[in-house]
Parts: sequence; structure tokens; C-alpha cells
Amino acid sequence: MLQFVSAMKAADPSVKIGAVLTTPGYWPDGMVGPGDTMDWNHTVLSIAGSKIDFAIVHAYPTSTSPADLLTKPQAQNASITPRLRLPGDNGITNSWNASVSQSGRSVNAGNVSYNAAVPQGGSVQWGFKATWSSSDANPSAFRFNGASCAIG
Repeated sequence: MLQFVSAMKAADPSVKIGAVLTTPGYWPDGMVGPGDTMDWNHTVLSIAGSKIDFAIVHAYPTSTSPADLLTKPQAQNASITPRLRLPGDNGITNSWNASVSQSGRSVNAGNVSYNAAVPQGGSVQWGFKATWSSSDANPSAFRFNGASCAIG
């Protein structure tokens, strides 16, 4: 898959590559395939997370009745975990609207109880403050799963 992504980006640098994920907390979330050590979402993101530009979160129904599926649509929520790399020796000192963890230059942000899921068409904003001690550098760009982000 990564060779395919690299070939597509080489042919057209503006092409956007996506991955299909399952809705966290709903079937088949948490299921581990034969030969895998993690569930689908974690396997896909660990292999391709730095190469994709977006993810599509699918909700797979557990009903087997076509009539049930057509008459009982259910709204699903999605949860997103942004990841970024800080320049220099910057360290996160404070954050809001997210649970933030840092390991070296890598930062992960996850939902908190009051914004545990993002409804269809909804949005969540989060932020952080950082400090540095000896090696500060201006970031050259901000990216979310490989896609450029505006600085706000």
C-alpha cells in the first residue's frame, strides 16, 4: 500500500490519499485479524498514518435484516486523534479541549469527556501552549495525518 501511495504522490503531488477506519466503540472496532497484533484502526494508522491525508470513518451495522437496516438508520459519532511533531526541544505545558501526551517531539491529542465524539457535520477545536529551553525552532508547517493545516 505504501508503495502505491508513494507512486501516486510522485505522479501527482496534489493527490489526496485516504484510509477507511471503523467507528470507535462499534463493531468491528477492537477485532484483531489473523496475523495482526492490533485492531484494524491501529494497524492501518501505524502503517499508513504518516502517509494519508484523511480518514473516512465507517459505521458497520450489526443487524442482518435488510428491512431493519432500511427502517432504523442510526447516527454515528466519530472520534479523532490528531498527531504532530514539535520542532526543537519544545514541550507541551498546557492544553485545552484535549487530553495531550508527548513523547520526545511527537504529540498525540485525544478527546476529553465533554467532547468524546464529533457528530456528523460537527467540529472540535483544541489548543496547547509549549515552552522550550535550548533548542527552539519555528515549525515549517503544520500537518494533520499528512495534510497541511492553517495556522489559527
